Amino acid sequence: MTSTYERIKNECKRKGQLWEDPDFPAVQTSVFYHQTPPFTFQWKRPHELNPQPIFVNDANAYFDIAQGKMGDRWLVSCLGILYLSKGLFYRVVPADQTFDQPYYGVFRFRIWWCGEWQEVLVDDRLPTINGKLAFLQSQHSNSFWPGLLEKAYAKLHGSYEALKYGTLLDGLADLTGGITESLQMKLRDPLADSSFGQTSGYNGDWSSYSNQWERVSIQERDRLLGQLDVGEFWMAFVDFITNFTHLECVHLDSDTSRDEPSLADKNRRWLMRLYQGSWKRGVSAGGCRNNPDTFHINPQLQLSLNEREDVIISLNQHSVMEPKVIGFTLYSLNNLQSQANKITECLPKTFFKKHKSLLNSQYTNSRQISQRCSLEAGRYLVMATTFEPAEESAFSVRVLGGSIRLALLETQTMLLLDPFQTIGTGSGSLSGSSYKLNQANDEISSVTSGTAQYEPVFFNLLMITSKTFRHFFLEKKYLNNAIFTFRTINCFDLQELLEACLPNDYIRSCANLDVCRQIICLMDKQNRSRITFNDFKLFMINLKTWQGVFKMHTKEKTGILRAERFRDALCDVGFQLSTDILSILILKYMRRDGTMRLADFVSAILHLTMAFELFKTKDINQDNQIKMGLNEVMDQVGVDLLSETFDEMLSKKRH
Repeated sequence: MTSTYERIKNECKRKGQLWEDPDFPAVQTSVFYHQTPPFTFQWKRPHELNPQPIFVNDANAYFDIAQGKMGDRWLVSCLGILYLSKGLFYRVVPADQTFDQPYYGVFRFRIWWCGEWQEVLVDDRLPTINGKLAFLQSQHSNSFWPGLLEKAYAKLHGSYEALKYGTLLDGLADLTGGITESLQMKLRDPLADSSFGQTSGYNGDWSSYSNQWERVSIQERDRLLGQLDVGEFWMAFVDFITNFTHLECVHLDSDTSRDEPSLADKNRRWLMRLYQGSWKRGVSAGGCRNNPDTFHINPQLQLSLNEREDVIISLNQHSVMEPKVIGFTLYSLNNLQSQANKITECLPKTFFKKHKSLLNSQYTNSRQISQRCSLEAGRYLVMATTFEPAEESAFSVRVLGGSIRLALLETQTMLLLDPFQTIGTGSGSLSGSSYKLNQANDEISSVTSGTAQYEPVFFNLLMITSKTFRHFFLEKKYLNNAIFTFRTINCFDLQELLEACLPNDYIRSCANLDVCRQIICLMDKQNRSRITFNDFKLFMINLKTWQGVFKMHTKEKTGILRAERFRDALCDVGFQLSTDILSILILKYMRRDGTMRLADFVSAILHLTMAFELFKTKDINQDNQIKMGLNEVMDQVGVDLLSETFDEMLSKKRH
């Protein structure tokens, strides 16, 4: 398959023109999106700045990159480290690119971004001021790779201005694909020490002209000094920890380090395990441990070690434009289960309330957080979270170690208890004409007396809507119980009945037409799009139970359920759901403010009850597998209900 890079070159060749990147245009907002600079940028191509531009000058061993007017010195430091590691450098800066003809004005770079290596394409138009490059540039050569790579990096960030707020650790991670770690050594300004000259560099012990070299043999001195490259020097370890405050390291996994020749002789190589996921509001965005009621819904990763070793855990968020405050927590699982009883499903809320964490990272809005820890052999739980619940972002967790495994714990979908309790021992709700009169009376007698209040309302509704019923009632051809048993109502009648029976607006929200249609679909066993009064009473009994569960989980404000508590509320009704299924329900029912109402909750329960009933009916072999044709699926979800309802409405209009 032709790559995007090759496709663009072929298109430019066909049109006879240089490429202009539509995703990162040569306009002012691509440079500064927030601030207004005191000057205007002109975008020029390298041939307009230098008659003989070069992409990469391999003959120049010196790193001579200047930062320009942006002030992103951290990026210059990152490029310096990258340039000195040629294997890693050419992974990021493909060597098969030049300004030679045929030339189409397009360049590509590879940057570790959002948990994977991404190829970034840019055109060669660079911002200039008074005919000179405004930002990264080579001081003593005509190499243009620094400015073009900076442009590719700015494109990922959305603008050049965003690079002002970058960090060395983030840059090293993006350009090497490694996990960065900052080791704090001592809080001191290195420039305050007299061993560092303002222009001459380090001149302390073991510097190039130090008297300390007289303490070793000439052969040893030549061997050590011969290992130095331009700009490098030796210093005493005591001076090192005295003059530097932080040691910032990049750890590469075994696959990446193979590209770097200077690492070829290293015996130990890191093994990397990667998980990419997301925090979704109402599904997996539970916030940090300060939120005990929702913390457990965050993605739960089980980390397994075969032996005691040091591991490095890294969390990277993919929200570049609007970074979240993120962090992670580590728990030990070694005291919970034996090797024969492995943990495979998400741990419940009670686990986190009863167990202390083993390790807590700092919480910050940095793109990456990493922490080294020494762990015994066994199993651990990694909880990557945002600080506040309901904040959404994609993220990736990487763990470096020697013999490690990383797996997501997932909740399996199952029915814990019957969410829709039926009257008697029949196959489901009452179905009107399928019962004889005495059977109906027996079933009705088992219903609690609390449903008696609905009978007058139901009776009045029937008196209004049915002349035939009024005639039969007045002639007393049916007993009351028989009347309520065999008379049926459709979804429109049900809506009127619920509006009359439900006591307040909070509960009356369930009296909407969509919920009524769901009730009909679930309880109608005769495929007539109608239910009996006994069905109605059964629904009302269950509605009271669901309302109690709903109320138990609406702690902040009565009648409003936060989406983060939706999973637990459904579990208390009887549904244990996987993250994928929960995501679909959240997408359907969650409102703009991240909450749900009782009607949303009831509708979700009805949907799930129908789904489980359908599966149970079709699972003939009871092996948790079913086979269905399209017509069966469409019929079971109640699509026919709509046509029957509209036919009934048309029939009423004709009469």
